[in-house]
Amino acid sequence: MQSLVATLSESRILVYPGRLPDAIAGAPVATPLHWAELSDSGLSARQFTLRTMADRLGQSAGPWEGMARRRHGLAGPRRRLAALRAGAHP
Repeated sequence: MQSLVATLSESRILVYPGRLPDAIAGAPVATPLHWAELSDSGLSARQFTLRTMADRLGQSAGPWEGMARRRHGLAGPRRRLAALRAGAHP
C-alpha cells in the first residue's frame, strides 16, 4: 500500500493512507475557465489534459490574471477576529 505524507506546517502533517491513483493517459485535469469560455458549445472536460495545459497556460495568465493587483491582506480580518474572541466589538 502506498501512502502520501505532506508537511503543511511545523505542526500539521497530512497523511493519505490509501492507494494513490495511477496516471491514465489522456485523463482530464481541472483547470480554471474564463466566463466567456462557458458559452462555447464545444467545451469539454476531456480537452484539458496534462499535455494540453502547458499551451493553455502559455496563452494567458488565466482567469486570475490581475488578481495580485486586487489582493487584500489578512491583518484587518485577524484584528476583527481577535476582538470578537475577546468579546469586544471591532
